[in-house]
This record gives sequence, structure tokens and C-alpha cells, in this order.
Amino acid sequence: MEENFKILLNTNAEYSTEQIITISIKQTKKWDKEKIIATYTSLYKQWGYLPGSKNLREANYGGLIRAIQTHFGGIVALRDEIGLINHKKPDYYWTLEKTLQEFRTFLRDHQTELKNTSVYGLLTAKKTHSLRTAIGKWGGLRQLNKEHKLGIVLKGEKWSRKKVLSELLQLHEKGITITQNYLKQNNRNDLLGAISKYGTMNEFKSELGIIFNRNNYWTDDKIISELAPLTKALGSMPSTAILNAMGKSDLHCAMAKRGGHTRFCKLLNTKISKSYCSWDGYFLQSAYESIFDNILLKYNIPRKVHVKISENHNYICDFLIGTTYIEITGFSRKDHPLYYNNLEKKIKLYTDLRKDYLIISKEKFTCNIEQIEKNILNELNRILPVKQSIDNYVRSIDIKPLVFWADIENIKKELLPLVEKYKRMPLDIELRKEKKTSLIGGIYKYHGNYYEVGKRLNVQVLRKPKGYFTYEKALSTYKKLSIEQGKYLTLKELSTKKLYGVINMISKSGGIYAARQACGLKFPNEQIPYKIHNIDEAIAEYTKLCTEKGYFVQGKEVHTFNPTLANYIQNHIGYYKLQQLTQLSFSPKKLPKDYYSQEQIIDLYKKECAEKGYFLTKREALTLMSHTAISYIVNKIGLERLRQLTGLNLKINKNIRKTSPEIIDISGEKYKQYCIKYGYLLTMKQLRDLGEHKLAGFIIRKITVQKLHKIVTADISLKSVIPSLKEKKRIEKKMNAIEHYKALYLHYRHHLSDKELCEMGLGYLSGFISRNGGFAVFRKECDSEYKLKSLRHGYKAKDTIAEYKTVSIQQNAFPTHRDLIALGKPELSRAVITFGGYNKIRQLTGLNKEVKKLTRPKGFDMEEALDLFKNLSIEKGQFFSKNDFISIGEQKLAWFIQSNGGYRWFQKISGLSVEKMHKPNQKRSLG
Repeated sequence: MEENFKILLNTNAEYSTEQIITISIKQTKKWDKEKIIATYTSLYKQWGYLPGSKNLREANYGGLIRAIQTHFGGIVALRDEIGLINHKKPDYYWTLEKTLQEFRTFLRDHQTELKNTSVYGLLTAKKTHSLRTAIGKWGGLRQLNKEHKLGIVLKGEKWSRKKVLSELLQLHEKGITITQNYLKQNNRNDLLGAISKYGTMNEFKSELGIIFNRNNYWTDDKIISELAPLTKALGSMPSTAILNAMGKSDLHCAMAKRGGHTRFCKLLNTKISKSYCSWDGYFLQSAYESIFDNILLKYNIPRKVHVKISENHNYICDFLIGTTYIEITGFSRKDHPLYYNNLEKKIKLYTDLRKDYLIISKEKFTCNIEQIEKNILNELNRILPVKQSIDNYVRSIDIKPLVFWADIENIKKELLPLVEKYKRMPLDIELRKEKKTSLIGGIYKYHGNYYEVGKRLNVQVLRKPKGYFTYEKALSTYKKLSIEQGKYLTLKELSTKKLYGVINMISKSGGIYAARQACGLKFPNEQIPYKIHNIDEAIAEYTKLCTEKGYFVQGKEVHTFNPTLANYIQNHIGYYKLQQLTQLSFSPKKLPKDYYSQEQIIDLYKKECAEKGYFLTKREALTLMSHTAISYIVNKIGLERLRQLTGLNLKINKNIRKTSPEIIDISGEKYKQYCIKYGYLLTMKQLRDLGEHKLAGFIIRKITVQKLHKIVTADISLKSVIPSLKEKKRIEKKMNAIEHYKALYLHYRHHLSDKELCEMGLGYLSGFISRNGGFAVFRKECDSEYKLKSLRHGYKAKDTIAEYKTVSIQQNAFPTHRDLIALGKPELSRAVITFGGYNKIRQLTGLNKEVKKLTRPKGFDMEEALDLFKNLSIEKGQFFSKNDFISIGEQKLAWFIQSNGGYRWFQKISGLSVEKMHKPNQKRSLG
């Protein structure tokens, strides 16, 4: 059963533009377990595969998806209960061994069929797409055939030009018309591939003497057959502009060669269309209609164009907005009386059928473009409220019809003032800054590009079209500019003149020095000579600089003082070697990568740990050892293995400095004074804004904000925190959403549900309501006398909180949706979602529990797991991953490694070379 509704539709995410449309809403369907199982089973039998969430959503079974989630916890659980098995193999199934096993079985089962077709063609025909993908994953058919000796005779290896000619000749002698479509339909992709390898189809046909039609196939009959459906659809002969817009410029050219539009209008007994193309692609009957459509596009108002008024009549309206029919009168009554006779008949028909209509007269359009927009908006406000948009993109939409720019005179009017401003043809980005996006579209659509327009208007154009600059043109341009400047220009100077085409061509053709030689001018090549000519000068300069600073200077610091010296060091010697040659007593900041060996690192770390009496952490080691040494430990050895290699029996220093209660009390009292002063609980950001950075950092690290709030509010009643800018925006959005929902409530005189909003196209509003308190909160805001009706789950808000609190206490943790389903409480789960979601209900319970997490099975000790990981990785030649373990049935070991440090940690402590054992697509850095 369906009911028709009118809806005040808000199409802007910020609640700025509203429209009225008509929709139909079906009554909701009640689901129980038996009905869900019956429906899902019938769909499985009807479709022939197990439907997923996406399949059900596309088939308009959204209610079934929610019912499955409520009663079973998910589609997988439903399939398990019914006993349906998903035969699709998981991604980790296709190991190399499984791929070879399945492929050999496939080859054995289809030996006879493989004689007449290719292997890939047969794989596709049998719909074994997963096997075909796996073959590609492991290197492809040729590689597997060669490495594993599958014994497949690949047809691609036999093809030659002579073989292709003989195959085509045999097909021709059988009377077959050889085309690409024929070869594809008859599984001759091997022959088609060989043709493309050695030439083209037409080349082979001409060599064999086979007659074929060339590209100039247009005839009068062909043109008429192409035009007939277009003429029928448009009601007239499409003009040149319309044909070009449809991508049929070849048809237009063919017509021009055979008499033009006039001749074919006579042959088809029709007239040329005077249609205008709007910015969104509609072909309209007048410029006024095009302007009107562009205004609707600008304000994002949904509409239909040229809709039949009634099935029993042939009259067509200009536009349909919601349920209102729009007529644009582009003629005067005196000059076109027949037009107005038809219009009166239309108006009578609208009245008889009780349809809403709006007549917009010609006078609304006979003024400047800004006034036209105001006039049309005033007319539209009679049927729906249209608010001014603040979107910059919407403002930039030009409401002039697209065909307006077909006339070069209109281009001149808009373009020449900008040419005077920039003293040249403006660039694309400059036109966009001037808000001339419609001019850009007009130039590209009707006049080619900027270069062609500039050529017609005799205006300088900086950017030439692709392919304009040949090497000769680039060279002559460079030579001319060099003569004008009296020297050879550098690439940087060419770039400042924005001659990027010249730069690209010179760079591709040997570089700037080759271009200078080709110019043959007698200008000297300007080069900046190095001030430092040898190593002794570099040592002297660097020693002097380091002595002044009191340490070894390097990198960017050297470049700021002496860029020539920095370039010489970087290109000729390097900083570490130069520092050794200076014989200064400063310690180097950076050491080369190969400076340390493993034995040196072990001795250095062992010495530092022995002095401290405990194993150093990475942070402590950074204060005593160089960064190069720490990088070597992290990337080559690993801190845990290094501690084992030292042979020391020490403990890891995990002593954390304890904070005395007195300091906590002092900090709490200081924060309390600030809160009393300002009258609310300050956030840490607000505390930092007051200059108390240390206090805010101490609270976050040592006390935590929640504990501090409890300490402060124990003595004084400060509960409200001043809202941040982000919170203010959230509240503002919520108030806008409440106003929108209230408008819908007043219009329909009942509270709309989630499903009703989604069917109206207001899914974003439904989602916003669900995330901000739920429908019950919004309904209460809209109607103070609203009382929550008894819902399907039978819970009220207080009962939901109390029941969830009881279950949490029993479970000693906050239960999740799956936990409640497992406990046989799907109604409670639905009630939790209805009244604000799990996070909100957990806060309202007042309990301090953790969310119950899944526990992973542990059946291994550390040494056993490490040995298995190491042995399997050595056997494979690469580090074993989680998917590798799952593919061999070792799920427990996979989860053990995941829960005890992770795979990166196991790779470090395994003692295997990280550089050699990593897969190509894995990251090398383990720090």
C-alpha cells in the first residue's frame, strides 16, 4: 500500500536551499526470524548465488539487511544458521602450490577443448576468473609454463607474418567476412593479437587482395539513416552546434560535403533546429529557456525538461519542477497568435487536470543578465523558497546560454578588456580568478583553444598548443631572444618569460649548450667558476669556518656561510673525510653508515650498560651513543637481540619518576583557582592560551583531565565547560537539522521515520539525527507534547539504561552488539541504538568498565613460536606473514605472533637479515 506525500526538500548540506517534490512511501514490513530465513533462501534460489549486503541494497532490500543485523548479528551468521556454504575461495587460498594444482586439474579436464581455443579463452569461457587472476599473480601463463614444465603449447609462440596471412586466406576462401568482431565472437583472439603485432587488419587485407571499405564510407543513405532517429527525437533537424555537442562532428562534415543542412532538410521533409544547449547538456528551444535552465542549475533545483502534460495528450511543457509545470513565453501575442492559441489550450488542459502551472513572460528576460536572474528568482519564490547560496562555485556559474559563445563577437566583448589588462591573452588560471569560467568553456567548445582565438584577434599568446614548438621553431625563438638581449639566455631566464614550450623542446634535444652551438652566435657561455680549485683550499676554508664556530659545521649551515665550499664538499670529498683531514679535536655530529661493525656496537653498548648497572633503553642510549650507532642497532640487530649478545645479566631500567602527592595537590589547587576565576572547567587548550603550558602538560601526563575534574568538582559545583568553536558549529548544525525536521513534521503532521527520510532522498538528515541523539530527541524538540510510542523492542530510555547497566555488571564489561545478540537480547541492542548509540548509553550508566574485547588463543611459548617463524621464513626465502600462516592452517600461531609483539618484532629478534628476507613490496625500515 502506498501513500503520496509532498516534501519540503533541502538539497544543500548546510540547509540553505529548499524544494518541493512528490514521493511515495510504502508501509513498513515487520520481520521475524522465520520470515528472514524464508526470504533469504528464496533470493538465493532465484539469483543462483549467496546475496551479500551490496546485492540486497541494490535490489531494494534495505529493511532485510537491518533485520538480519538485528536478529542474527550479520549475514555470515545467518548463512551459518541456514547451512548455506560460500564456495568463493579467500584471497590467501591461492598460494603457488594451490594455483599449480588447480591449473593442472583444469588442463587435464579440458584436453579436447584446448585443441580448438586458447588457454585464457577457455578459462574465461568456464568463468574460472579466480584461477585466471591467480595465474597472473604468479607471473603469468608463459612464466609458469616455463618454470614448472606444464607442457602447454602456447599458440602465441607459433605466430609469424606468413602464418597470419595463411590463416586469413583460409577464412576468406571459406566465404567469411573477416572483421575484428567476427574474430572476437569466434574465440580467435590469438589471431587478432598476431594481426596487431605484425600490422593492421586493413594492411593484411590489401596484401591478400581482399576488398574492404575504407574510412570514407559516408553516403546519402548512411547520413539519412543516422539523422532519422535524431530528427524524430528532437522534432526537427539538429543544427551544427547540436551535432557537435552530441559528438557527431563527422556526420556534420559529411553533410557539409553533400549539400549541407538545407539539402537534407528537404530529403527528410523537416526544418533546421534552433535549439540551444544549456550548461548541463539539455537542448532547449530558445535562449530564454537556456537561461532559465542555467539559473535552475546554479541554485541546484531539480527539474525535468520537455515533459508530456498527460498521456492522453501530445502537449509538452517547457519544464517540470516538483509538481508545477513551467511555460516560457518567448514570443509576443501580436506577432505569433498561433503560439498563444496553443498556450491557451495548454492552460485549459492544466485547469481541467487540476495541475499547478506557472507562466513566465518574455518581459522577464528583456533586460540585463543580473536583472533577469532577480526576475526569475522572484517568479520561482511563488512555488518554492530559493535562498541565495554562499558557495563560490555556484556563484561562478554563468547563466548565459552556451550557444552565446559560438559568436566570436561575444568572445571579443568579454575577452578584449582582459587583454588590455594583462597586455596579452590571459591564461586559464587568470580567467578563473576573473570568474570567467563560462568564457573558458565557450572558447574550447566553439573556437578550438586560446592560441587559435589569439591568432584570430591578433593577440599575443604565451602558451602555445601541444606540438606547436618543433626544434627549429624553438631554436629560432631562442636565437631571436638572445640577439635582443645581447647574450645567451639561461633556462631560468626563459622560465621567467614563461616560454615553457621552448624550454621543453631544448631540454629534449640535447640541452641548452647544444642549442647555443646550433645558434652559431659569438656570445660567451657564462659560467660561475668555483672559487675552490683543489682539496687543500677546501681543507683550509673548512678548518677556518669550524674554528670560528667551535664545532664541525656541515650541511645547510655550511651552505649559508659559503655555498661554493658546500658544493665542493658534497661533490668531491664528503664531510666525514674532510673532518678527519682538518685534524681538529671536535667530535663529528654524523658518522658514515659503514663506520661501525657489529662487534664494535656490542662492545660500546656493553660498556655503557655495565657503567649504568642496567640495560639502556633506546631513549637513554641516544644520550650516550651517536645516532649512527643507534640506527645500526635498530636496523641491523635489534635492541632485544643486542642485549642477549652482550652476555650481561642485567635488568631493563623501567623506573619511572614518581610524582609526590604534594605536587599533584599544588597543581590541582592552581587549576581550581583558574576555574573559580572564570566560572567553568577550563580545557587544556584554554589553559595553554593563558600561558600555563607546563601546568597543562603536567596535568595530561601525571594526573589526567578526568581525575582533575573529579578533584575540583568535589568542592565546588562547576560542571559546564565553555563550548569550543568546533562545539558551537556542531550545536548550530544540530539546531538547523532540528528546524528542518520540524518543517517536515509541520508539513506532514506526523513524525517521519528513518526509512521515510531515506526514500525522500534525505539520507544525510537521517544519518545526522542518528548521530546526534536519535529520532526521539529530535521529535521531542519538534513537539513538546510528544510521547514516545511503544517501539518494536518495547523499551523506554530509562529501561534501556537500567537493563544495559545490569548486563554490564553481570559481564564485568560493557557488552557490544554481538555480545547482546549472543545473550539473546537483540531488542536491547536495537533500543540502545534508538536512544543514542552505545557510547552515549555507556556514559549514562555511570559505570567505569572496559569494552569486552576478543581474546586470541595462546598455545605456544615464545621460543617455540620464534623457532617455527625462523624455520618457515628460511624455507620460503622471505619473512612469513600472517596470511602465510593462515594458508598452511596455523591460525593459532598467527594470532600468537600478532598478540606477542607482532611480526615486525619477530623479524627483528629472529636474527635473519632484514635486507635479504623482506618482500619487494614491504617497508625496509623497522624502527
